[in-house]
Amino acid sequence: MMRFARLITTFFLLGPLWGDAQGHVHPDSGPTNTVPITITINPESRVSAKLSGPLPAPMQCGSLTTIPIEVINQSFSTLRLEASLVGDSPSSGVAIDFDPEPLKGIPEESLGLGIMLSHSGPVDITISFGARRVAHDLGGRDRIHFMMRCQPPA
Repeated sequence: MMRFARLITTFFLLGPLWGDAQGHVHPDSGPTNTVPITITINPESRVSAKLSGPLPAPMQCGSLTTIPIEVINQSFSTLRLEASLVGDSPSSGVAIDFDPEPLKGIPEESLGLGIMLSHSGPVDITISFGARRVAHDLGGRDRIHFMMRCQPPA
């Protein structure tokens, strides 16, 4: 009986790891996600975010670039998501536009995050996602970090 319990425990603990390993060995076998940002709201309404696809091509400096976001709502909540720049200074020349309506409470929704860069050259951006009156993730999984650039006017 003890051996059976160990076998079942091993199956449940290593099963997800095996699937992840197979995804790395055979990357073409999994689903392809072209949405650059995926936000997951777990059943406790905690928000986590990750980069899940390529970012859009660089736009002209001073113009708004809209980045598609997929929201996976496991809690079926109707909260209003918020986004804020982390460690931003006025000299960075980064502005974000993210003021969506409250979520509809359906399992998957699409949103957009607007980013405007005012200086050419690479810019280091960290964005934190969350909701009012919901505790932020202590592990930093509510943040995404990426580099972006814009093209100077011709």
